[in-house]
Amino acid sequence: MIKTHEIDTGTRYGIAFRAECDGSSCGRIEAHRKFSKVGGRVVYTVMRIDVDPEHRRKGVATKLYEAAANEACRRRARLASTERNPGAHSIDFWKKQVAKGRAKAFPIRGADEDRYTRYLLLDCPVMDLSGARRPRFK
Repeated sequence: MIKTHEIDTGTRYGIAFRAECDGSSCGRIEAHRKFSKVGGRVVYTVMRIDVDPEHRRKGVATKLYEAAANEACRRRARLASTERNPGAHSIDFWKKQVAKGRAKAFPIRGADEDRYTRYLLLDCPVMDLSGARRPRFK
């Protein structure tokens, strides 16, 4: 069973949660409020998401994203991620959310080395980001 617990960041501009799997810590997410607006909304951008290797592909990151997204919604904002922070970015997760119509991709144009994509979850509150999973074979 996966449980999420909010972590006090010491500031109203941060969101952090840790995941607990069968009684031990198995993941963490951190997001910080950005004063720029994406898609016309104030956003909390995911700066870090980590899941212990033995708990990957089991829905831990999805539960962390859901917890952070709902906290952002409670603060009248949305959760976003950017390819600029590859350690904080789960490209498969965000592509799945875009394909299901739950998120939107915003290409950010700049100099050639400064082009990237920012992703934004659209709905509040966030109920379930996992969707139907295909069976995994060993």
